[in-house]
Order: sequence, then structure tokens, then C-alpha cells
Amino acid sequence: MPLLAKAIVDVTGGPDGGHVMVDPPVAIGALYLFLVLLPLLLVLLFFFYKKKLQHQQILVAIEKGLPIADLIEKPRSKEVNWVRSLSAGIGFLFVGLMLTAIWVWLYMTGEARQAAIIWLIIPVVIAGLGLIYLFRGILQKNYEKQKQKEIVAPTQ
Repeated sequence: MPLLAKAIVDVTGGPDGGHVMVDPPVAIGALYLFLVLLPLLLVLLFFFYKKKLQHQQILVAIEKGLPIADLIEKPRSKEVNWVRSLSAGIGFLFVGLMLTAIWVWLYMTGEARQAAIIWLIIPVVIAGLGLIYLFRGILQKNYEKQKQKEIVAPTQ
């Protein structure tokens, strides 16, 4: 507990009055890390219990002598969906642009001047990935429209 007993707020005086320097303990950093990892843990637990329930249903069906073909998940088709690509592209592009804007704002205010420029690469790559998915979705949509026109219009 000596970590929590550390002074959190240190007020120092100066010619222009006083300013407050906040020194958060490591426990708050651990709390932030936990809150970042919590959604990942919840998703993993959800899929674990979903699979566990499916296995229990299959075992009960086997014990009763029922067919289990309906209980086993069928593999998803590898068909490309333009809506999924378009949505992922918009999402990645938005996140990448927001992270880039935050980095530029921190750099302009002087808070990130010591940080390496390499940290700008990550948001730019995310935004680039968003552009790729966005263009892919648009091209897939146009291809499907063209394919539908060929099916509807009889070839002569």
C-alpha cells in the first residue's frame, strides 16, 4: 500500500501563483490497462461459453440418439461481401484519421515533440488499410451490378 499512500497532488508555488502537478500512482495505470483488456476478455468468454454450450447440446443429442447434423455449424462460404468491405473500410479510415489528427495535435502543442515520428506510421497504415477496404468494397459493388446486368440481359 505504500504506492497508494504516495501524494497524488503536489502544489508548488511560484511568482505567478501556484500550479498543480498530478502524479498518479501505478494502480491507476493498472486500472486503465484492465479497462482496455476487459472488452477482449468478455469477447473471449462469450465465444468460449458459446462453444461449450454447443458441445453440451451435441453430447445430449448423441446420448438420445438424435441426428447431430443440425447442431454442427456449417462452414461459411468464402463469398466476398461488398458491404462488409465497405463498412470495414469506413471504420479503419475513420480510426486512422482520428489517430493521425490526435498525433498531429499533440505534435503541434509540443507534447509529442520528443516522441519519435515512427508513431505516426501506425495511424497512417490504419488509414491506408481503410482506403484499401473502401476501394475494394466500391469495386466489388460495381462488379456485382455489372454481373447482375449480364444475368438479366440475354446474350445474343
